[in-house]
Amino acid sequence: MKNILTLFLIMVSCSIAVAWNTGQPVHVRLYLSSATTNTDPKPDESKDVHHRMPTRPILCSISIEDGVSFDDGSDPDIISYEIKDADNNPVAVTGDEADFIQTLFSLTGEYVIQFRTDQYVYCGSICI
Repeated sequence: MKNILTLFLIMVSCSIAVAWNTGQPVHVRLYLSSATTNTDPKPDESKDVHHRMPTRPILCSISIEDGVSFDDGSDPDIISYEIKDADNNPVAVTGDEADFIQTLFSLTGEYVIQFRTDQYVYCGSICI
């Protein structure tokens, strides 16, 4: 019985690995924020302050063959690619797109990805 269960688990894990290697892109909704959030001025309580709506999501595709591509056609100069777990602990931080993609597709679970540029941080969650 153990041998059958072990064989079944190996087949399932191989099937998942083959499915990831088919080149199907992963689509992520990223949100843009300023890289220098600590310098934002605090609102004056005596004035009538209105809250802004959240930024519009930026759609991004990540695939082994095509790399990271933004659906709006933009091509920001990304300095670092970061993967964090659900508790915001760093899993991987790299400056190389290929290393980021290889690491991302080797993981399973829920993660937060961040792309840092000089001026902005693109942030989104992904479930693989």
